[in-house]
Order: sequence, then C-alpha cells, then structure tokens
Amino acid sequence: MLQYVPDHSEEVWLFRKNLRPRFSPADQEFRRVAYITFHYRISGPKKLPTAAEMEMFSDLEEEIINGEGHSFTLVAVATKTGVRDYMFYVSDPKSIQQCASNLMDRFAEYGVQLEVEDDPDWKHYLDFPGGQDVQ
Repeated sequence: MLQYVPDHSEEVWLFRKNLRPRFSPADQEFRRVAYITFHYRISGPKKLPTAAEMEMFSDLEEEIINGEGHSFTLVAVATKTGVRDYMFYVSDPKSIQQCASNLMDRFAEYGVQLEVEDDPDWKHYLDFPGGQDVQ
C-alpha cells in the first residue's frame, strides 16, 4: 500500500495496486476499466473513513473478490478525501453493472456510483501509483 500526504496537509491518501491481477493488458477480452465509487463522510484531519467504515470496506472488498467470477477483476483501490474507489477491468460490462446496482441498493448512504469506459491498453492501471506494473 502506498500512502501519500499532500504538501502542508494532515490529509492522507491511500493507494493499493494489485501487482498480479488475474488478467493483464495482454488479455484482449478485458478492454474496459470500471470504477465503483463510495462517498464517505470525512473523519478527522486525515480525511479517512472511520475504523468501522474501513472494516466494512475491507469485508466488502473480500465479498467482491470472492464473487468476481470470470468477467471482471479488481486491480486497484484508492481512498482519499471522502472517496473510496475500486478499479476493475471488465470483459462483460453487464456483470459489473449488476454488482454495482446491488451495492447501490445495499449502501445507499455512501452514494455508490459506477463508471465504465474503454481502456484496451490498461492506461488507467499503468498510471495508477503503487509499484511495478504487469506487462
């Protein structure tokens, strides 16, 4: 996990990148990037989620990973200034839309959002901070 503190701030940003995702840029089936975003209330000067929210996010991440199947894979997570983003690469957008819809219903208080766009070269992943990139 990479921790970043902006200049002249107590705020903390957290980045975690999966350096060995199940699929890679060479897999032409996974050509779309998807973000599932949660909005949390800023807590304290670091502007991170509460301990209870971090535990909930961790449990949720395990649930998502265990339910991934073969149509999407989690590649990165970012937490900063009231936002928790999960980045996936997707072969079938309908499957990630179904997952996000379920999360929107279950966690309405977090204003869950989904964004999906073409990214055949995995540029979003390669630009994400946090270590060596898969090739």
